[in-house]
Amino acid sequence: MKHARKEYRAGILKEITYILNMATKDCYINYIKQIDPDSPYIPKVNIEITTSELYRAYEANEVSADEHYKGEKMAVTGIVGNIGKDILDNPYISLKVDYFQFVNCYFSDKNNKIISQISKGQKVTIIGECAGLTLTDVVVQDCELWE
Repeated sequence: MKHARKEYRAGILKEITYILNMATKDCYINYIKQIDPDSPYIPKVNIEITTSELYRAYEANEVSADEHYKGEKMAVTGIVGNIGKDILDNPYISLKVDYFQFVNCYFSDKNNKIISQISKGQKVTIIGECAGLTLTDVVVQDCELWE
């Protein structure tokens, strides 16, 4: 009887752990990747990376980072530092890395409505093509927000 209760508790604990792991978006995506790799709920990208990882790679060695990332379709996750338009009136979202370090993600005008709903400090994932390093920032172009 004691052994059966122990197994029952272990089973319940396993189920609770599973549910808690599924509670985050990242865990859910990882779960979906395992059971249905062709799901439309998985971003179709070559690379999934954080803004810090991408920026640090360029900071450490721009030539090496270009070899790995430039021209690649990627999902970049980070915290919104700024939202605006450049001098050519193109909308962008700057994902903050450090005080003066950003990954700048450029969008087409068709994304204005969804960009207008984003706030500074919000965690987002943006899909786009890495264009490399400008003077101080990493640029990702042809972007779309991934929800």
